Amino acid sequence: MRRFTAEVELAEGLPAAESVTLLRELDQGGGLGLARLSDEQLLKAAVRVHGVPRALELLVGAMADDLLELPTLQEVLEDFTLRGDVVAGLAQDRHRRLGEDARTVLGVLAVLRTPVPREAVEWIAGDLLPGLDTPRVMARLLRMRMVSADRATRTYALHPLDADLAYGALPDGGPLGRRSLERRAADWYAGTAPLPADWRDLDDVQAHRREFAHRLRAGDADRAAMVLGAIGPWMTRHGSALAVISMHLTLEGKLTDDPARLAHLISHGHARLSAGPLTQAVDLFTEAAGLAERLGDRKALQDALFGLGDAHRQLGRLEDAAARLARAADLARDNGDTEAEAHAVLSLSLAHTTLGDGEEALAGADRLSGIAAGTRDRLTAARAWNARFTALLALGRWEETITAGEQAVRAYAEAGVQEATDYALNAQGVARLALGRPDEAAASLEAALAAASAMENPRTEGVCLYNLAWTHWTRGRFEEAAAAAERAGASLHRAGAAEAGAGGALADAARARAAGDREAAADALDRAVGETGRNVEMVRPAWLAEEARTLRTAAS
Repeated sequence: MRRFTAEVELAEGLPAAESVTLLRELDQGGGLGLARLSDEQLLKAAVRVHGVPRALELLVGAMADDLLELPTLQEVLEDFTLRGDVVAGLAQDRHRRLGEDARTVLGVLAVLRTPVPREAVEWIAGDLLPGLDTPRVMARLLRMRMVSADRATRTYALHPLDADLAYGALPDGGPLGRRSLERRAADWYAGTAPLPADWRDLDDVQAHRREFAHRLRAGDADRAAMVLGAIGPWMTRHGSALAVISMHLTLEGKLTDDPARLAHLISHGHARLSAGPLTQAVDLFTEAAGLAERLGDRKALQDALFGLGDAHRQLGRLEDAAARLARAADLARDNGDTEAEAHAVLSLSLAHTTLGDGEEALAGADRLSGIAAGTRDRLTAARAWNARFTALLALGRWEETITAGEQAVRAYAEAGVQEATDYALNAQGVARLALGRPDEAAASLEAALAAASAMENPRTEGVCLYNLAWTHWTRGRFEEAAAAAERAGASLHRAGAAEAGAGGALADAARARAAGDREAAADALDRAVGETGRNVEMVRPAWLAEEARTLRTAAS
């Protein structure tokens, strides 16, 4: 008979526009109030039930049948998986008629919410229901079309809507309840997660992220914080700062254990150090340093002091930065943590560069080269080049800056880290502009901007855009300069950077220049000079000041 059978598996619901149309058609008379709702509100309802037509019908039916409470669509959505009318209509009461063993397997798959191998279901359910014949039960559920299988990956899953229903049917407590299953799922991912030494890309921490989510849903926020504390800084360095921040926000107000709170503060601080605002990073690291001192945790203290010092450096508070970074480097050396020592030495070198002490900055680069030679660590070698190209940029040694920047880009690629590729490309762009090669400078700065965006770093985005705006100016493209400078100001403002006002001032100057008002352009350039501060990564304030003088001379 299989020769004559054609099976069509409905894995997806209606498209968004058709879901909205169906909901409107189900309330033709307008008595339920659906006609007054926006397409966006109706779309949210469709997404909540995965666009399944029957589910959409039953949502409207639940509104129409409840003549006593007169629930709104939003109220029905909030508890639709618990409503007897909806569950019975969607599943035809199949869930209630299943035995305990089948309900347990469905509960495990509902908790997991993602395709998993059979071993995961067996391991999670095994201790919870001794004697469970998982393969037999799963085969039955497959025949009933309640579970789907992917032959290519040998994984099993529930349709999202069935998962909603099964999860809603789980009791909160008890050995087969929601919390117990969530903890067991978290333990499965913890036991199968790769070790840090094997992390190469973001897929390698996927199991840890799932463990975090399951621990949080189980009510184990402190253990979830420890998991996030272990992976958060690594994820931030690999371009996922915003994802890390969103995970940390789910922990706020839920932590009771001091070590868990310390892990949360440090990881959240590193994410804010990248994605901004920098002032929030200062607050997080300040609290973390105090807590680490109180707990006597020297490893956490070195991490907190490094983050605090680097945040102060980026905010232009250089004396505060240098003191904390020097102590962080000393602590890391005493703790035998050469990677953390190298990172602190790099930041300290950058602070010396901004302070105008180029020779001390180059000494930091030499110290990093020595550490790299002793450890043969590629990341430390890349950071040595990072310190060197920044110091050379500040010293105005343009060709050497370009060469060192190329070495840094290559070294970071070999280390498998995107960490500072954007800084290297930006430095090369400024150096090429100084050498009178604006087209090459623009190409470098465009590449730097793309790298900064990939790293979710608004401060570096703003710096690259500011430099790109000035590059457009030197080529006489004032409208493009104004647009880039406007974007620079927005990015720097989002990061909470001290130079945020420079972007807007340069945009005003470019617009005035395009309009032929040389005096106004010169005044705005002077404002941009005043807002730049001592940031050596941005085009020289003296270049803008010289252009302002030229414009005033021409105007007079």
